[in-house]
Amino acid sequence: MAGRRLSAWLASVALAGCAVAEYPYPLAWDPVVTPGRGDCKLFLGFYGDQGERGDEYRPPSLAHELFGDHADWEKAKRVQFAQPLPGLLDITVWDEVQPLFSRTFSEADGDYGCKQGRLYIRNNRWQAGYVMSGRQNVSLLLYDGGKYLVAEVDELTYGLMFFLFPVAGTSRHWYRFPRLAS
Repeated sequence: MAGRRLSAWLASVALAGCAVAEYPYPLAWDPVVTPGRGDCKLFLGFYGDQGERGDEYRPPSLAHELFGDHADWEKAKRVQFAQPLPGLLDITVWDEVQPLFSRTFSEADGDYGCKQGRLYIRNNRWQAGYVMSGRQNVSLLLYDGGKYLVAEVDELTYGLMFFLFPVAGTSRHWYRFPRLAS
């Protein structure tokens, strides 16, 4: 019995997978300037949900990058960043006229913060699907790109493929989303 368990464990380890995908900052985009200091209030406001990615034809969704598959991101048209109180960041996803959902991030809990004029947001979420089920840790580092919000998105995903094979992967993508008038 112990030999079978060991064989099964060795087989799953042998079939385990790991993947790394890193996409460089698109050369066609204007370079982002990091001010080095700042309180990140310049990130407050509205952004278009549909953005662009240098390596893909399909526009990315800011709501999807922030909240994942389990949010109602398909209906999103714009995303609002607000700071109702010091140490709190409210992110609200809107359709054309009304809010769809929102979440409050806490600086004290390490969910978000401001580092050298860049806003960072961390979100950990469960992922369940037909092929892959597991955990996803997402970190967004946001830069002021003038008329764009530039997002460097790092993902660490780990779990089981087909509920049997352990897999893990990391990726880094660059996106930009248009700044909208309030």
